Amino acid sequence: MSRWPRDVDPRQPAPDRAAVEHSHAQQSGEDGRIRQRAMERSKQSRNRKRNPRQLDPRTGHRRELGRTRHKGRDMTERTHACLREVGLYRCASHRDLVEAHFSGNRFAAAKGLKRLVRSGAMQKHRVRGPKGGAFTVYTLTTAGAALAQRLAVKRGLDPEQRAWAGMVKPREAAHDADVAKACRKEIEALTARGARLRRILIDAELKGILAKRSEAARARKGKEEADRARRKAAAELHLPCDDQGHVQIPDAQIQYVDEAGNLGRVNVEVASDHYREASAKAKSAAGFSMHGGKGGQAPNTRTSLSSLGGGGGRRGGGRSSGDPASVEI
Repeated sequence: MSRWPRDVDPRQPAPDRAAVEHSHAQQSGEDGRIRQRAMERSKQSRNRKRNPRQLDPRTGHRRELGRTRHKGRDMTERTHACLREVGLYRCASHRDLVEAHFSGNRFAAAKGLKRLVRSGAMQKHRVRGPKGGAFTVYTLTTAGAALAQRLAVKRGLDPEQRAWAGMVKPREAAHDADVAKACRKEIEALTARGARLRRILIDAELKGILAKRSEAARARKGKEEADRARRKAAAELHLPCDDQGHVQIPDAQIQYVDEAGNLGRVNVEVASDHYREASAKAKSAAGFSMHGGKGGQAPNTRTSLSSLGGGGGRRGGGRSSGDPASVEI
């Protein structure tokens, strides 16, 4: 058996040990430089993630990730806000949702609202305004209303807060959308004073509470007891009631808790074309916060709102945004 390994030729001189060690050192140095370059590339990548607006060294273009464009609120937060608003007031217009929850970015809004519609939580409708023009509004499905109610409670609203599904009267969609916008303005003013939103009751829920109390009393003791029960319920809700038992019901009631922990209420009313000056003054005298709808009011109603200092009036003109869904009357 040969004493030499198979891959070693005994006729070749033995390699110089110093040369072998030098070769190994060169290889080790090359490996070290490769590792160093890899570490530098990794560090640059991490820095770009921390600062998305820095220049890309490969292209020289400014990098900007989408998450920095709306700093502080991501798409999920914005779509949840839309769900809550539509659920609380039954209906909201496309343009108001774009302005309120997407900072006027109609492309981001289209993406977020389309996601809600595809998920089955929200429905899109094309309706007519007071002057016959078409515009887009959204309502919730039953599943969407259940989700909106959970989101509202999670945001600190009362566990009894109700979220609404479906559209009852398409011809009243424009008015319902105006109510949502008017309440948003009132809530922003309350929040600026340090108040915390507790509950929103729209007119349908207020009427339901009064009717339930009244009919239960009527079934027990007749009409007189029903009138007393209605007056008592109206007093608990801080709604004005005359001697005949007629209760003035606002379009929505905002319940809130102030900085001192006291429960307060704002009754919101949106004037529309069928309003008369006397009706507007009576509502204002009852302490209602009066707002004008975007559909425009009759001249006597606009005059009455101006004299009462009502919030709103007809929405101003201006150029169209170019989005067909945003065209409203």
